[in-house]
Amino acid sequence: MSKSSWNNETDGNGRDNFWMGFIPSFILPFIILVIIFKTKYTTEKPLFEALYKFSATGLLGKDLLASTIICFVLLFVFNILKKERASMGAFVGVVPYIILTFWIM
Repeated sequence: MSKSSWNNETDGNGRDNFWMGFIPSFILPFIILVIIFKTKYTTEKPLFEALYKFSATGLLGKDLLASTIICFVLLFVFNILKKERASMGAFVGVVPYIILTFWIM
């Protein structure tokens, strides 16, 4: 028996969960940001100290914005698959990164 969503339409496999969208969209931008930072910049300082230094100069905002693109792809995939709760979770997970991006820039 499958779960029903907020508008009483049942999903085929019943796997529409808020956390299924929130967790990947909250973790992936940070991982991608670290990968971008490690490949783009070379520094002798520890990672978080170097991230703080580059955020003060405004260079990190563009990289953070680029790292959130995967979350928007995830959001659209959940939307196409008609996973309403997962797409809401993906949106809620990416909002702090978007706010942080415009605050840093």
